[in-house]
Amino acid sequence: LGGANEARNGVRCNPNIPTEEVFTVPDMRKTEGRVTLTMPVTIMDTLVEGAWLEFKNGKVVDYGAEKNVHILEQLFSLDEGASRLGEIALVDTSSPIYQSGRVFYSVLFDENAACHIALGQGYSGCLKVDPPALSEEDKKKYHCNVSMVHSDVMISSPGTCITGRSQDGRNHEIMKDGKLLV
Repeated sequence: LGGANEARNGVRCNPNIPTEEVFTVPDMRKTEGRVTLTMPVTIMDTLVEGAWLEFKNGKVVDYGAEKNVHILEQLFSLDEGASRLGEIALVDTSSPIYQSGRVFYSVLFDENAACHIALGQGYSGCLKVDPPALSEEDKKKYHCNVSMVHSDVMISSPGTCITGRSQDGRNHEIMKDGKLLV
């Protein structure tokens, strides 16, 4: 599940403005491999540039950056969940933010220019469980990351290709050359 939320008064809304992403919560235990951040990003009020992250069993085990790598170290030291994923989001290159060719240095805009992941808190509203409002203990039971932070970092480029695997084991091409195939 992902996207719109329902407020306490029953009104459904999309929390991102502009809403250009399709997002969900990953299993915090399963991320493997290395990812390069394709845009500079402000983390803890400091610009980080040229960063990369390496994951094993869902946790960042190595990382680097051309500028302000110490901020990543500080982020990961905040709590156990800060070095795990809480969000995966797909953003197509047809996004007006991407099309502008600008970096806004504001994650609420910049995250709508590229596919991104978030380190830290997962969105339990994306879990298909009842009741939807979950305690931290329940979130952990469903492998949703728990953290006091949620830091989006952009990871795609115009050449991004993504293949997903359905529960029956079949592969499905989701994105080709930066375009969603829907």
